[in-house]
Amino acid sequence: MKGQARRVLRHYAPYQNNLQSCFPVHDLRWSVWASPGHQAILTPSEMIYVIMGVSGCGKTTLGAYLSHKLGWPLHEGDDFHPRENVEKMARGEPLTDQDRLPWLLKLHDVIQRERSSGGDAIMVCSALRRLYRQVLLFGSEALTYSSDTAGLHMCSLPGVWFLFLYGTYDLIHARMVARRGHFMQPGLLRSQFDVLEPPAEEENALLLDIRRSTDDICREIQEHLRQLS
Repeated sequence: MKGQARRVLRHYAPYQNNLQSCFPVHDLRWSVWASPGHQAILTPSEMIYVIMGVSGCGKTTLGAYLSHKLGWPLHEGDDFHPRENVEKMARGEPLTDQDRLPWLLKLHDVIQRERSSGGDAIMVCSALRRLYRQVLLFGSEALTYSSDTAGLHMCSLPGVWFLFLYGTYDLIHARMVARRGHFMQPGLLRSQFDVLEPPAEEENALLLDIRRSTDDICREIQEHLRQLS
């Protein structure tokens, strides 16, 4: 896994400056989740997968396939966007953090409900920046920590894993140009790559190369589940 993560980070070298702005004051909040003495035992009956990546990487396709294969409910993040966000993206305008925050908080509520129920679920959400992923996991708490909370680390939650679908700009752009019926315009893809902060190892992330078939990717995810059980 570490070698795979290093390869992906090299793949996204043009965007590595973004990784330096991952809100270090938040990065000390929840290390207890990742520490050997506190990490909860994950089982396939307590799992939420968040499929993430830029638009056009195949999140919805994988989500539907995985939902059918595993029999888990699927939450499509795009369905939770307010109409204003959809109209803005349809005009080719990138969303701001202010646009995204209410949407991310809605998705956080969905994750919390699923975790409280003790069931399994799949969510599709771009989750491009580390802060966005922290909001998904911790809600508004991810926004309230300041420099006087040094020593605290927001990192991951037991039973919630990010599935990062990665690929080159050229490959994903070609896919977007070919598809129809989606509000996201191909011209917005560059802005998504500019914002993207690939997940770090401590974020509970599985890195998946989109050049592989959906079947192959699904098999790797199922193997991941077996390893956690």
